[in-house]
Amino acid sequence: MCGLCGIFGERTHWSTQGVAKGTSRRQRIFRLQAINRVLSLAHYSIRDFSGTDYVLSSPTGAQSMVKEMGQMWQEVEKMRGTPLDPLDEKLIRAMQERAVCA
Repeated sequence: MCGLCGIFGERTHWSTQGVAKGTSRRQRIFRLQAINRVLSLAHYSIRDFSGTDYVLSSPTGAQSMVKEMGQMWQEVEKMRGTPLDPLDEKLIRAMQERAVCA
């Protein structure tokens, strides 16, 4: 598949099954906001790319294109050299503390 077809081709991820037409873009944005709250604690971020892919950025400026969230966690681990567990108790506590201060 050429790059252009990859950008414009429609892909459906399991997390968007059953979502009414027109709301999937909004839900994608909400997912990105939630994930960025976790990633920001490690100084990483992720952004939307054309509504089909994501761009993951590290604190050093390195970037990686990812297709879906499962791949994103693998890329974070590759960039960091260690896993970033979103269910880690210390990470959850840090998120809760940040939410109280905000």
